[in-house]
Formats: sequence, structure tokens, C-alpha cells
Amino acid sequence: MQNARLSSATTTVASSDDDLSIDPALFEDMRMKQIALLKEKQNIQETDLKSLQRSLNDVHRSLEAINEKIAVKNTQMAYTRKEVENLESLTLDSILNVGKSAE
Repeated sequence: MQNARLSSATTTVASSDDDLSIDPALFEDMRMKQIALLKEKQNIQETDLKSLQRSLNDVHRSLEAINEKIAVKNTQMAYTRKEVENLESLTLDSILNVGKSAE
């Protein structure tokens, strides 16, 4: 029974392979559908690319803002470091000597 179905399927396929003529209208219809699908795929890819570009621009702006904050913190740290150095070099004698020289 299974062999009978298999042979009939093989026969059907073989008989359809015997006719290799292609309907030009069917071919053109299939070609146009393929073109439409490819254009749709291209539009989706372009949309995805634009979205990725926007995301990349957002990341770039965020990194610039972070770099600006780092620069500000580095400047603040430099001032603090200088204040610490000044206080570390300050002694009671130097304060008294500054006071005497002002008199």
C-alpha cells in the first residue's frame, strides 16, 4: 500500500517534469513578487540601519557628556590636590614668618 502511494507520487512528479514550458505571465508575476519582497526587505534593513545610526548618535552624545563631566572632575581634583599640597607645606613657623614679614 505504501509502495503504491510512493510510486504514484513519483509518477506525478515525473509527469510534471516532462512539461518544462513556463508561462511568461506566471514567470513575470513571480518575478514581480520576488522584486516586491526584496524591496520590502531592503526597506526594513534601511529602517533598522537608521535606527542603529540614531542609537549610535545617542551613545556618542552620552559619551561626550560623560567626558565633559570627567574633565570637570579632573579640574576639581587638581584644585583640591593643589590645596592639599599648600596645606601640607604650611607650618606654624611659615604662618608666623608670613605674619612677621607683613608687619
